[in-house]
Amino acid sequence: DVVVVVRGPLEAVTVRRKDRRFGIWMNTDSLLFPTVPSFYAVRTSAPLHTITTAGVRKRNGIGVTNLDLEPVETDLPGPEITAWQQGLNRGKQRRGQYTRQPGPVRFVGGGLFRTKLFFPATVPTGHYQIEVYLVRGKQVVTAQTTPLIVSKAGMEAKLFQFAHGNAAAYGIVAVLL
Repeated sequence: DVVVVVRGPLEAVTVRRKDRRFGIWMNTDSLLFPTVPSFYAVRTSAPLHTITTAGVRKRNGIGVTNLDLEPVETDLPGPEITAWQQGLNRGKQRRGQYTRQPGPVRFVGGGLFRTKLFFPATVPTGHYQIEVYLVRGKQVVTAQTTPLIVSKAGMEAKLFQFAHGNAAAYGIVAVLL
């Protein structure tokens, strides 16, 4: 069986908790996670729980619940940190940056396989990693990591470069338009 994991560049994410105070909803607490993958997707040739053990998934960071999301120094107990991590995962899933369920990997002949992956427009540019695991007998037999560079192209790239290289001119053009 084959497991494909795609991870985006790491970023710092602040998760906020909202509570109702004085009749309005407001941010009351926050927790900073300094190293969070900006994108995360899993594709498998069979249901993940049938081809691997929980220990293999944890050791290799396969599956959203097995990501190593540790907050900046905190004195919160473990169950409360888990609640913050779940909130972080839910937010990333709502924005399409983390997959909810693993997608399919299809074998096309011999040892060749293919899978389709959708990147939402909100993913940042940068260096991504594609990790491919060959699994046999519920254990990882071999693994390979391949880099993937996501960058802007075409008119969007030119507009981005102009806006960041000539901020004042871009501002004037935007106001005139």
